[in-house]
Amino acid sequence: MINLFADTVLRVRGDKFYLMNHPEKGWSSSCIEFSSPSEVTKKYNVRLGLWMEDKFGKCCMVIRNKE
Repeated sequence: MINLFADTVLRVRGDKFYLMNHPEKGWSSSCIEFSSPSEVTKKYNVRLGLWMEDKFGKCCMVIRNKE
């Protein structure tokens, strides 16, 4: 599993999910596309927070698991 350097956000648009590198920049961030949230938790050592909506759209926090 890959460890992230910082907590971030997973955004959704249509039927795709995007792991963003700068949550505060919204869609101006670089991102990695996934077909489901479970793909993110399988690849990265993280857990997902509750789904919410911010000024950029629907998203959830991606929180690093600390070992």
